[in-house]
Amino acid sequence: MNAIVSSRVREWNWTVVAAMVLTGMLVGCGGSKSVAPPPAPPAPPKVETPVAKKPGTQETKATPADAAPSGAVKILSDFNSFERVNTIGGGFGGWNSTEPQPEAVVEEKIEDGVGPDGSPAWKISYDISTPGSFCGSWMKLNDFDARSYSYLAFDIKGEGTYPTRVKCELKNENNANVGRTMITGISDQWQRKRIPLAKFKRALGNLNHLSEWVLVMDEAAVGKVKAGTILVDNVAFE
Repeated sequence: MNAIVSSRVREWNWTVVAAMVLTGMLVGCGGSKSVAPPPAPPAPPKVETPVAKKPGTQETKATPADAAPSGAVKILSDFNSFERVNTIGGGFGGWNSTEPQPEAVVEEKIEDGVGPDGSPAWKISYDISTPGSFCGSWMKLNDFDARSYSYLAFDIKGEGTYPTRVKCELKNENNANVGRTMITGISDQWQRKRIPLAKFKRALGNLNHLSEWVLVMDEAAVGKVKAGTILVDNVAFE
């Protein structure tokens, strides 16, 4: 019995030894290698889910409330509606010197068919025959902020007997300040006059509280043409 056990022990030992030798041979011959696990796949790019917009809407960028777009034009009046109020709620009309000053005469109206394209225009007729008298037209600007614009612009022409120049005034702070310049070269053809607002800024101090636009017919402006008519259309800030 002991012989049988001893024989089986020897067989087991030889089996272990053989296994160890075989393992060493495989390792030495490169038969068994450690294999690194495959690299993890790159993370997918982050995709932001777009926010759904309501049908009929478009994306806009915020801009300062008082800023006008580049190249913007603010039409004050084209007189086509015949209404006696401009697009910012200001009225317009004529004015003239009266007693105790020498009295002038001014008549103004919106007349159909006389504008540059045959549309209505503002017709202003004056008479300053009385020495020292003066008159003109006015348009209220209702505290308009023109800082984002560069020009006061309007179309003008003479009709019948007319002056070749008139005085132009821009006022602010409830007419406390007045800037003046001369409009020259008026003819019997329509012309677009674009007056740089910088011409008024020195006298006004600022352009953000404009109160009134005025045309003046006095002897210094119209010279020897004591009575005449001008037409005005398409008044705007540009």
